[in-house]
Parts: sequence; C-alpha cells; structure tokens
Amino acid sequence: MNEVKDQKSKNSSDDILLAFYKELEKVRDNQRSLVIISHGFIELILNTIIDIKLKHGKNKITKNTRDYPQSVKLVIINELKIIDNDLFKILDGFLHYKSPNVYFYYL
Repeated sequence: MNEVKDQKSKNSSDDILLAFYKELEKVRDNQRSLVIISHGFIELILNTIIDIKLKHGKNKITKNTRDYPQSVKLVIINELKIIDNDLFKILDGFLHYKSPNVYFYYL
C-alpha cells in the first residue's frame, strides 16, 4: 500500500515540475516573467518544507506571511540544516529580485 502512495506522490511531484518547466518555456523571452514564476515556485517549496519539518509550521508560520516573510522562512530552513549555506546564499539573493526596484525593469 505504501508503494502505491509513494508512486502517486512521485507522479504528483513530477506533474508539478513538468507544469513549472512548461510555464518557464512559455515566457522564456521575458526575464521579468521568468523571475516571477521562479520566485513563486521557490515560495511554494519553502512553505512545503516549513509545513512538513516544523511542528507548528502550517498553523503559525506559513499562514502568517506578515511575521514570517520568505526571507525568514529561508533562514529557518538553513538553520535547521535542510539547505546548506551555499544554496541559502543563492536563494536569498534570488528572493531580492522580486522587489520592484527601478533597475530591475531594465535587465
């Protein structure tokens, strides 16, 4: 029974990744759209990790975006050693690209 559940979970993950890559392909010539779609995907992954790994993740952290922005969630999963420092630096830098700064529009 667990094998069937694991296979369904794997198929669901594959479907999500496939949908993500298809969306990226649709907007490959639009840098702003690429960043927005990628940022949304990273946000979903961070929230999923927080929900799974932390006792009060779903009720306290992922529902409360005001007190726990994405940067705080990223620090939490780095401190828990779920991601290493190199990946943390990459994702932290990428999350700042979402901000609608003037220079961003000219990339």
